[in-house]
Amino acid sequence: MDNFQEKLQSITNGPIWEILSQIENPQLKLAAQEAIEQLAALAEDEHSQRLNANNEQASCSDIEGHQRLIDELTKARDQAQAVSKLKSEFVANMSHEIRTPMNGILGMIEILLRTELSSSAREYTLLLKEAGKSLLSILNDILDFSKIEAGRLEISNCEFDPASLIEGVGEILSPQADSKDILLSTFIDPRIPAVLTGDPLRLRQILLNLGGNALKFTSQGSVSIRADFLSHTDDKVSIRFTVIDTGIGIPESSIERLFEPFVQVDGSISRRYGGTGLGLSISKRLIEMLGGNIEVISTVSIGSTFSFTIMLQATKSSTTAPITKSFQIDAAQSTVIILDDDAQLKDCIAKYCHCFGHKTESCSTVSEAITCIEKARKNSGLITLIVDGARHSQLALDLYEREFYGQENQSLSIILLTTKDLRIETEALLPKGLAKTLTRPVRRNALKYHLSATNPHETIGGESLEKSSQDHKQAKTHKLRALVADDNKLNQQVAKILLQGLNLEVEVVENGMAAVATFESGLFDIVFLDCQMPELDGYAAARIIKKLQEKRDTRIPIIAMTANALEGSREDCLAAGMDDYIAKPIEPAELEKILRTWSKDLEKISTITQRLTTGQFAIQAPKPMIEIDVLASRFSLKNYKQLLTMFADTAIGEITTLQEHLGKEDYNAVRSAAHSFKGACGTICAPKVANTLQELEAAATKADTSQCEALIARLEAEVSKALAETKRHLQGN
Repeated sequence: MDNFQEKLQSITNGPIWEILSQIENPQLKLAAQEAIEQLAALAEDEHSQRLNANNEQASCSDIEGHQRLIDELTKARDQAQAVSKLKSEFVANMSHEIRTPMNGILGMIEILLRTELSSSAREYTLLLKEAGKSLLSILNDILDFSKIEAGRLEISNCEFDPASLIEGVGEILSPQADSKDILLSTFIDPRIPAVLTGDPLRLRQILLNLGGNALKFTSQGSVSIRADFLSHTDDKVSIRFTVIDTGIGIPESSIERLFEPFVQVDGSISRRYGGTGLGLSISKRLIEMLGGNIEVISTVSIGSTFSFTIMLQATKSSTTAPITKSFQIDAAQSTVIILDDDAQLKDCIAKYCHCFGHKTESCSTVSEAITCIEKARKNSGLITLIVDGARHSQLALDLYEREFYGQENQSLSIILLTTKDLRIETEALLPKGLAKTLTRPVRRNALKYHLSATNPHETIGGESLEKSSQDHKQAKTHKLRALVADDNKLNQQVAKILLQGLNLEVEVVENGMAAVATFESGLFDIVFLDCQMPELDGYAAARIIKKLQEKRDTRIPIIAMTANALEGSREDCLAAGMDDYIAKPIEPAELEKILRTWSKDLEKISTITQRLTTGQFAIQAPKPMIEIDVLASRFSLKNYKQLLTMFADTAIGEITTLQEHLGKEDYNAVRSAAHSFKGACGTICAPKVANTLQELEAAATKADTSQCEALIARLEAEVSKALAETKRHLQGN
């Protein structure tokens, strides 16, 4: 090889390729690579011609020409990257500016839906809501992608509960799954520590993207979201996250293209299913930022499996010991039989039951279940049968006729899986009191909680449930006890009235600190926390109460209450470790559903919905500012009059407080006071006033003084009308 060829090769293999490796844009990189290869070929051909002409001069000038090429490519690369960054920053800023008012629009739509609308107006408003949510989803994708491209997306590092995260993702996706009649299951390996350090927001975003995609492309069958423990070395835990579906599948030749931005497998997919084609690209980049790589296994018409493995930091208090300490069960005396045709669901429940100390059997037909029951009976132990009452109601009926009809069967109990929408229908399948219902996707602690209710020999924290009931001799006659924390007096009264109407004893406190102290010193069956409270908000209070429960080896459900109608509130509540969520203004039927979901003692709960349909509450004609008919449908005559009286006593003071805060330019205080008053106005069914307070809350967030002043003036006029209506109603009835 002559001197020229050596120098040419050293240049093309060296500096130029170093420049190419720094170009992030794939199209620009490919074009530059092709140009270099063509130039190198031309240079070598020209050199050969010169050699043939015995003109071996100018090799130095050739090298100088290539050096100029390197300089030009470097300049072009820098310019292209600067333009790309500027474009990404512009799109990120614009997406954020568009998304902010979109959140406000969706919030107003939610409030509008709570007002009295004609059937056609409600239909149009629901369509508007769906269109708004779709637009917001697209904006979120574009914003995240642009942030990644612009290098503005940062990975945080904080403690989080992986079980709450995985199960919270399932909770968020469950309405989508239920609407398509798809079985959605979640699983968190019991060996994974209860507390890890990482970025829960980005991890949740990845799982929501993958899970949402799986549901979108699955028309029948199931979707499973799993977190499996791989290893634990020093202070690091290796976890594999997996999303499995039985959807349309992906051709092997198309898998590589999946993660390119704005790309779907083919055009027909985009037309049929919609979407931006950004979700998987964003997920891949986020996974790489978390230190992992995404893998795909897929078969057309069979389904797909997306998985990634990442290392997460274990805290000093983390442990990978099995979670059986809270339930010390004699395995020889307890068998759980799982009847279902979905392998993922059976595997998840079986692993949970095994870690609780139960023997497990899985089956797919009634005949197999009967065989398992007869086999378990030989051990003279307690048997719990778990069957999906929503999907396999006939199986449940067949087993009832075989095992219970016309006879007592004290050794066998039944847990029926169901969805939130089908809970009442599922409960009605079998005679009252025979079976318990458990909403899916099945939460680990909820399953543990329900299994404890079917087995009087189980122990919680070393104390048997049987002994516990002896220590509390009147447990059957005592009402369930609820702890309610809310900083608004009117909202406190509403929660108290509704819960007492459902036959519960209620203790009310006004902030998160008081909630923690009261919980620590008392015995409660359920806790309700408002999310925005002074001193300690509901999110922080939930985390502390959860740690107190872990110390006691108990499990008391924590329910979030919030007036925030914007997207993400539910996700935030579940991520904080709360078990469920109810929006304000609280609907009595929804509250009853929550209690029936989380209470073992269903017979202690009265049925408000029955009273609503029997005409027990007097219905008044609707009023312009306060919807008395809606208010009356939620409360008895005495109670809703009491609420109106409280509103009349406190409304002027609320406005005065807002004016004082604004005079001091304390916008955080204005926002907080507006949020609290908004919840109270929603509770007494004054949607116009609540609407104004929502706008005031948004204006205070932006520190817009003139807008705040205008809104408070409007608020005064609206409250004045509402008070006049309140006075007329109280005096006239």
